[in-house]
Amino acid sequence: MQKVYWATTYFVMGYAIIIAATVATYQLPVSIRASIGMVVASVVFVDFGYRFFKRICEPGKSLHWKSVVKLMSYWAILNFALDVLLLIILIPFLATGDFNWLFFKQQPYLYWAQFPMFYVFGFVAQSLYNRVQVIVSSQAKQLTE
Repeated sequence: MQKVYWATTYFVMGYAIIIAATVATYQLPVSIRASIGMVVASVVFVDFGYRFFKRICEPGKSLHWKSVVKLMSYWAILNFALDVLLLIILIPFLATGDFNWLFFKQQPYLYWAQFPMFYVFGFVAQSLYNRVQVIVSSQAKQLTE
């Protein structure tokens, strides 16, 4: 249960940062706004992925790729669900009294690229986590020798 809590917490924090970056760049052309969102998402989700792995994994053990796929799949599903809830249902309904059923048709290709990119972010975070574990364990060995 702790894993789900932390996975959800880190995702919601990252999602809020990405939405804030997107809103802040709203006046820019869609392709530039999506590109900025992708760059910010890369940094944010790699960092939060690393923090999640650091929090839930046993120290000294390397992270298996299946854990990465599970987390990133969960994050992709959460992302899609929050997009539907906020950008198709809640915000359009509050603004116009109607739903935005054309939301997904109106998105540029970079919107759809974010879903496979979650896995790239996850594997980068995994590499960082495993590398730090190797460094920490080698430093511990040097101290004991």
